[in-house]
Amino acid sequence: METSLLRAIRNPFAAGKTAGNDPVDHQTFLDLMRKLDECWQIEPPVYIMTSPSRSNQVVVRMVIWRDGRPQVATVPDADDIRQYLADHDLRQENL
Repeated sequence: METSLLRAIRNPFAAGKTAGNDPVDHQTFLDLMRKLDECWQIEPPVYIMTSPSRSNQVVVRMVIWRDGRPQVATVPDADDIRQYLADHDLRQENL
């Protein structure tokens, strides 16, 4: 199962198309905070990686859960997300 979760982290929409040209659901830090306020929870580890669709951008990608349903969240790398991860002792892995 860990292999399939890692595969989903690296390319969450490989099996199907999404709306628009960007196959990765990029969110803002504020969008992520709203999800967490709605009782979504981050499951470590959090992955720091180059965006699959924007090779010049580093992103933070994680699996978030609510009511037994997982979702992949992708946020641009920035000081605010790094500080949040540090404040909450969330394990990070570089891919």
